[in-house]
Amino acid sequence: MEKSIVILYNKNGDKMKKYLRMNNNDRYLSLGNLFRIVKEISINTSNSVQTEIFCILFDIDNINTTTVNNYCVGSRSIGNIYKQKCITLKKNYLKNKDIYYNNCVNLINLMDGINHVVNSEIDVFINQSNLFILLISKLVSIMKNDHNINNDFINKVNVFISNNDYYSAFVEMFLYAVLENKQPLNTEDQIKETINDLIEKTNISVNDIQDILEIELKEGLSYYGRIKALADKDNPYALYKLARMEYRGEVTGKKNIDKCITYLKKAIKFNHPASLWMMAHLILKKEISQDIDYNLVWNYLDKAYQFGSVAALNTMGICYMNGWTTNGKKDTNKALECLMEASRYNYVYSYNNLGKYYEQNNDNEKAFYYYKLSANNKNSWACNKIGEVYRKKGNLKEAYNYYINGIDTSKDEVCYYNYYNLAKYYYLFGCSELMLLPNVDLAINYLEKCVNEIFDAKLLLFYVLISKYKEEPNDFLKKEIYSLKEQIELSKEYNDDIKKEIEDNLSKIKKLQSINLILD
Repeated sequence: MEKSIVILYNKNGDKMKKYLRMNNNDRYLSLGNLFRIVKEISINTSNSVQTEIFCILFDIDNINTTTVNNYCVGSRSIGNIYKQKCITLKKNYLKNKDIYYNNCVNLINLMDGINHVVNSEIDVFINQSNLFILLISKLVSIMKNDHNINNDFINKVNVFISNNDYYSAFVEMFLYAVLENKQPLNTEDQIKETINDLIEKTNISVNDIQDILEIELKEGLSYYGRIKALADKDNPYALYKLARMEYRGEVTGKKNIDKCITYLKKAIKFNHPASLWMMAHLILKKEISQDIDYNLVWNYLDKAYQFGSVAALNTMGICYMNGWTTNGKKDTNKALECLMEASRYNYVYSYNNLGKYYEQNNDNEKAFYYYKLSANNKNSWACNKIGEVYRKKGNLKEAYNYYINGIDTSKDEVCYYNYYNLAKYYYLFGCSELMLLPNVDLAINYLEKCVNEIFDAKLLLFYVLISKYKEEPNDFLKKEIYSLKEQIELSKEYNDDIKKEIEDNLSKIKKLQSINLILD
């Protein structure tokens, strides 16, 4: 979600500091976002005004509307008198857990638009309120996105929720929003803090960042030359970029692992986190040596994590899951802990790995949840995964949307099954549900993109070309068909059944008999 800001003006109309809004985003567990959600889910929205919510939460009779608005927007820090109320609440809550029951009941009354008379146990009423549970679930989603909140706090709240103790979860998050959440957040200060976080523990300078940004923003055709010049001056960002370019073969057209490693080693001297992670990654992939030194891998991963690499967290999770550790032992709990922490940063690969874990453990609901988080962030592999779920359920429209999103990416990240499924289920014969007419040429185009990656795509393209040859016999198509036949025969999936099927179809070219395509 894009950041919104509040711009304040002085009495002369001049702009003053800009502040991040605290009531229109899902990145901060703030009082403003709490109020926003209460208003969004309330049945009787006319009653759910900010002043009423404020009075309920802080147990007061009245407050100025403008003051509450400033607190919620985030242009002012919450007043000391209200912070003191929460400090007192926190102390008393430790001695008497039910001290905040009535406040929660009143909040539920406000959201329901009904003055409930609680005749049963009050905690049961609170923890069984659908609107209150919905409120907690939405606050938890924000909590997980707030990078300022540590894992201990998240785990504490999650334990309450797992025990259906939504009341305690709410109290904890409310107290955090008032006492721990920082506001106002000045945009200039936040930029400085971000830069400081990047350079605090490394040997990277502000000038290094400035130099690389200048090239990124200004350069055109001379981009590589300028990056190379910066790398020659040991700019760690430029060194990492060249390492990536050499690894992908973007410089000469061929991968150069030796040059890649040379650049990475130089960048690592500056504790460049991405370079540290990439070195560990290459060792694990046996790009450097066929023998994996797990002590060296973890040395790089630990440093990368220390300097802020989210990718390192994800890789640590994979290592723990597979027993790629210094003692050779698996640790599922540590694996999930690392993957969950990485997922807080919206890291799509951690979503995928969590999805795989739950799928392997037959928890398809959780697997789908994490795959969809990744797919909604346009990860191509996850898009195909979710697309397949929807297609097999008969929802061809949703499946199509995910497949389309799955091909909207770079060739390095694309999952080719998105092309295959679009060709096979949508363009080859059309799709009445989406009012798509057959488009054989586009189907062929998509199949050609994935024939080197998917054996079934070779077979399907072979049959499609034979069918097309029946309609338009020509030497060019015939040459393509026999070339594809040779590729199929060289594939490890090739067997006697496929051989017979191919020969039967080739015989039909000569006879120009009709060919029926049978799809699974």
